[in-house]
Amino acid sequence: MQDLFKDGDLDLTPARVEPTADVVRVYLREAGRISLLTRRGEVEVANRIERGQRSTLKALSRSVLVAREMCALGRELSATTRSIQEVVVPDEPEWTDEGVARRRCEVTAILGQIERLHWRLVGPKAKNDADTTGRRARSWARARQRVRISRLIRSVRLAPAERLRLIAKIRTTVEQLDSLELQVKRLETRLQARPSNTTLRKELRRCRCCLNQTEQEAGVSRVGLRRTHREILASLQVTEAAKHELVVANLRLVVAIGKKIRQSRVGIRGLDPGGKPRPDESRGQV
Repeated sequence: MQDLFKDGDLDLTPARVEPTADVVRVYLREAGRISLLTRRGEVEVANRIERGQRSTLKALSRSVLVAREMCALGRELSATTRSIQEVVVPDEPEWTDEGVARRRCEVTAILGQIERLHWRLVGPKAKNDADTTGRRARSWARARQRVRISRLIRSVRLAPAERLRLIAKIRTTVEQLDSLELQVKRLETRLQARPSNTTLRKELRRCRCCLNQTEQEAGVSRVGLRRTHREILASLQVTEAAKHELVVANLRLVVAIGKKIRQSRVGIRGLDPGGKPRPDESRGQV
């Protein structure tokens, strides 16, 4: 090993670590290159954040899976297994005993109405699909009920944590469906090479049953659930991009204020208590 380093080609001495002040100075200089937001720019960023959040909530409220979660949430609130504080936002700045009781009654009533509309929409669907007469009228009626359910879900004013829970539920279901579909495709490919294998046929039948059961529990087709998931991801991306822009702009504002304070301190040091410039003490010294 010593022969490898005889010529001194490798420099094994540790590199010089830059002082912390230099790193901070570079960071502040990079932040100072970002332009400050104007009043119009602040309003535009705030509107983008609001539009992204509204689009996310609209996509959630239109999902049948979320409607089923709202039905389950209403039963949990009625059984007091979940607290109203962790589900919705308060009407007042802070939660009070009266506000908790009033909000629980309001939300429970809305969720009960959602459950009645949901089962009225889902219950007779299979029986009505077999009857071809009046199919268009029934389709319009179901569409109006979906719109009512969507508006009711948005009127609940869910808390951010509850929205994230619903988004995670949709994402988990989509990932589960994707995994089952991938297993079905692999088993079908293997079965084409060995068509007489009974074990593969049983495994393929089991995966298909699981796939259909998961789709039925979601209450929506795989295509529709994936479309909802894509809409939610797009809305979240818009919201996060606007929030990041606002954070960067606020950092730029802090840097600008810091520079002004530093300049004002330098100017104050050059004045005497009466506000007059101090004489240069360096002059006249021997």
